[in-house]
Amino acid sequence: MERSRLFGGVGGEPAYFYHWNSFQIYDDALVSKGTHTIKFGGAVERMQLNIRALSDPSGIWRFPGVEGFLTNKPASSKGHRQYSFPRNLRQTLFGLYVQDDWRWKSNLTLNLGCVTR
Repeated sequence: MERSRLFGGVGGEPAYFYHWNSFQIYDDALVSKGTHTIKFGGAVERMQLNIRALSDPSGIWRFPGVEGFLTNKPASSKGHRQYSFPRNLRQTLFGLYVQDDWRWKSNLTLNLGCVTR
């Protein structure tokens, strides 16, 4: 007699599988000229979330109330279904900055900058 595998419960197979990718590029530079020190740079990040629903491993059970649940008398049930549909989310993030450290006097430095996303 062949034993069937139970997919639900604790330790059961998940209905969804998630896979996350994050590709990142960052670069910074510094130029010093006279009383100015200019820093600038940028960033690009590509984020990908791949979600795949494989199945409804335990089926769907509906009970008329607590009594029906405790006596194991469902009002309706749908069996194990196999389906696969991707839910892929994509996003790209860009960022730039420029900062000028200007040494105006020996005891005073001004920091001027701009950031964009």
